[in-house]
Amino acid sequence: MTEDLYDEVNHFVESTTIASCLFLTSYVEQQVLSLLGSASIGYVEAEYFGGKGHQIGLLWQGGQRSPAPLTINAVLCGLGLTASGARDEFTTVDLGRYRETEDWLPA
Repeated sequence: MTEDLYDEVNHFVESTTIASCLFLTSYVEQQVLSLLGSASIGYVEAEYFGGKGHQIGLLWQGGQRSPAPLTINAVLCGLGLTASGARDEFTTVDLGRYRETEDWLPA
């Protein structure tokens, strides 16, 4: 999530972040759950620089959030993804192809 999108989806209103997420707020969680209800939903963040950083994932199933933060691979497994061969889930869906969120966006 970019900073501009963060501001837009939070309507420029302060909202508490969930777990140790940098960008997921309780306001966004409420809005997404009101739209998607009991669908299985995953949220992941990763930030690394020079080999150091963090990742966090959360999973909602039946409208209930996972009780503790998860790894990205655990979220992908929870959504039904099966790793391919010797690759883990993250690599199977090629999430590492871009290093910055902005790189995922169209030019």
